[in-house]
Amino acid sequence: MDNFFYNDVFFTDIEDVMNYLDLDEENIHQLPEDWQIECELTTEQPVFQLTHQMVVNAVYDATDRYEDRVPEDETHFDKKVKDAIVKGIDIEKINNALPKYHYANGEKAFLTKKDLIEYSL
Repeated sequence: MDNFFYNDVFFTDIEDVMNYLDLDEENIHQLPEDWQIECELTTEQPVFQLTHQMVVNAVYDATDRYEDRVPEDETHFDKKVKDAIVKGIDIEKINNALPKYHYANGEKAFLTKKDLIEYSL
């Protein structure tokens, strides 16, 4: 089992959780045969995804739309700005480059004594 949460702590593999629980080859065998813990599985996902509208909004937030250079016909101006951003910025390329992290996906799995023994071999 790779990349999961147990007690709201993220683990990349069984060895990590064994260290967290202070389990080694000797004390694993002392666990009850029906020992198990419930873990929550993860899915790797981007931390967020950009949209062209988010970039448009950021541009508007960073500029003075009331300065003399901005035309009064905001509807036509807004369309031209958005079209320029859509044509000029590869949102998919940016989204693919954003960092991805493991987030709980709602699926549960059980880590058992047998899993620990098999991992230790």
